[in-house]
Amino acid sequence: MRYLVFGKGFLGTLFGERVKGEIVYANANLVDYLDVVNEIKKISPDIVVNFAGKTGGTNTDWCDLHKFETISSNLVGVFNLAQACFQENTYLIHIDSGSVYDGDNNGKGFSEDDLPNFTGNFYSLTKAWSQQILKERFPQFLVLRIKMAVDWKKNPRNLVDKLSTYSKIITGVPNSITICDDLFNAIEFLGEKRLSGEFNVVNKNPITWEEFIAAYIELVDPNFSCTFISPEELSNITLVKRSYSVLTTDKLELTGFKVREVHEALRDTLKKYAATNK
Repeated sequence: MRYLVFGKGFLGTLFGERVKGEIVYANANLVDYLDVVNEIKKISPDIVVNFAGKTGGTNTDWCDLHKFETISSNLVGVFNLAQACFQENTYLIHIDSGSVYDGDNNGKGFSEDDLPNFTGNFYSLTKAWSQQILKERFPQFLVLRIKMAVDWKKNPRNLVDKLSTYSKIITGVPNSITICDDLFNAIEFLGEKRLSGEFNVVNKNPITWEEFIAAYIELVDPNFSCTFISPEELSNITLVKRSYSVLTTDKLELTGFKVREVHEALRDTLKKYAATNK
């Protein structure tokens, strides 16, 4: 399998290290449509995977301060790539975000059929817009919505490393998270089937940061400590609101893909993290 990968950041780099097949990283500027078309023609991939996008680095405040750059990447770039793949009859897997929701949908979690309900920051707005464009204009492509990537390799974008640098962490709010190894397995599994539409690619069941930190202290750093604060207290510290949401995995499981339970998957990942980063 030959993959043409757009985006060589945290996730794009890990994808290239861990999946089977030939990985070619794109040099094209996503804002330049003809450049993207020529890249696809030159490489002639089996699958294009898009990890590119502005997330704000370690937090989404950046996107609210750099709206032009965020729109160029998260909207214009996504549309150009999808249109180019459509023109060249090439299958696209676009990695997007589940941070278009807030809450747990009255205990049910948000499915792929639920409309976005979160408008608290510009990053989430652009993600909701891009998902709508792909859903209406390019339904033949695959959109995978992830939440808060967790991995066993150190990186500032890794949720493990983010939380371990915070002295204050919110309490009492359940979240869905995505273990990176499970995401990459899902890309291979769903890509081989050439499935289309939106899928939530998170681990089964939500987790609170208290549970996350308790596992981190047990398995990685027994000396770590932090103060737990309310979401209201956090909103006084950050520039924009944060999305705390629970996504369902029913649709993903119906494909036959094995979705690991979040606490089991997190413990496995933290054990690898501790062993890898001694």
